[in-house]
Amino acid sequence: HAAMVSKTAEYGAAAYACVTLFFSIVSFFAMAYDKRQAASGDSKPLLAEEGGAPTGPSRTRRVSEGRLHLFELLGGWLGAVVAMCCLGHKVAKPTFFCVTYMLTALHLAMWGFVIFSILS
Repeated sequence: HAAMVSKTAEYGAAAYACVTLFFSIVSFFAMAYDKRQAASGDSKPLLAEEGGAPTGPSRTRRVSEGRLHLFELLGGWLGAVVAMCCLGHKVAKPTFFCVTYMLTALHLAMWGFVIFSILS
């Protein structure tokens, strides 16, 4: 029975690692895209927070903070942290910073649980 639980935990860990890798890549590139858009024009997000549709030709399309946090929640926490450190994006926004690191702590706790399940 213990061997079966261990194998199930290992498969779960592998699946979680794949999801984390995928969404970390998505999260990193979403933050890089948003930083580039912020530097190139009007810095107001157009997605989710404002109804989703562009209101004029002079506005640039941005990735909403809610969407960036969704990517983090789904497993992209590592990509977001790397993007914040390497690109310096969103580091001056305390609320974004705090939510990102709370989600990171949640995922690290989940990784701890997964590793503990495998080792015990």
